Amino acid sequence: MISINLNGLGLSGRISKRGLQKLTYLKVLSLAYNNISGSVDIIDDEDPYAYLERIDLSYNQLSGAISPGFGSIGSLKYIDFSHNLLSGSIPSEFFVFSNTSSSSCNLVSLSLAYNGIEGSIPASIALCLHIRSLDLSRNLLTGKVPAGMKAMDSLSMLDLSYNSIAGELILPSASSTTLVDVRLQRNFFQGEISEEIGDFANLEHIDLSSNFLSGELPDAIQNLGSLSTFNVANNIINGTIPSWVGNLASLKLLNLSYNTLQGSLPPAGYGFSMCGELQTLDLSSNKLSTSISPSLADCSSLIQM
Repeated sequence: MISINLNGLGLSGRISKRGLQKLTYLKVLSLAYNNISGSVDIIDDEDPYAYLERIDLSYNQLSGAISPGFGSIGSLKYIDFSHNLLSGSIPSEFFVFSNTSSSSCNLVSLSLAYNGIEGSIPASIALCLHIRSLDLSRNLLTGKVPAGMKAMDSLSMLDLSYNSIAGELILPSASSTTLVDVRLQRNFFQGEISEEIGDFANLEHIDLSSNFLSGELPDAIQNLGSLSTFNVANNIINGTIPSWVGNLASLKLLNLSYNTLQGSLPPAGYGFSMCGELQTLDLSSNKLSTSISPSLADCSSLIQM
């Protein structure tokens, strides 16, 4: 087996496709944090990389479209092309992995963040049933989240933020116990937040800010005992601030600003009375009354309001 790790050496120039073709037993290719330019199209369909598991080309100057040829490497588990200048769309063949014995791919982690990738997320991404980390943030993606992504119940981290993705929120099936971090801010998601969100018992971070979400905050959120960050700022959330926010004892950041919430803060004995870990609270630009609830006095860690 061969591992190549040349991270952070200031390398420039292009990656030699012909040179890589000679490394039949290559397992790890890591060239991150360099100044490598040219195309990421470094693998052909016929390339015999039967052992390649990890490829990290992040933080370079690579440009052009992603090659469908990566779909011919069934052994791939980790791909990181983030922080480059990639363009074009994500090819549907990218998730097919044609030389595997099963219909699903073996990807565990994929990051294409901080590029200029456009188009929609291919429906074939639903074949990645084992993926734990998916980061497609900071691109130019449009369209809707494929419905098949509900079957990706191994996901721990999902980041689709800073794109132009629309439609209703689609999260993995409620049977998932692995989901910890969800970042969907700065998109065009609409509709209400489903009560199913309360079934993700291990959720710690939720950022749904700057979308077009409406309706009231679902009561099921009170079941998220591990939740430390909850941000739904700049949406169209209405109703009142529910008294069950006090059940979120691990909460450190709560941002409900720039919505259409009404009424007053929950009274003492409810509301924020158990949020001893709360450090940041933003309720600005709503339709709330100006009175300050005595329950905020129990927020001993509060440093920003």
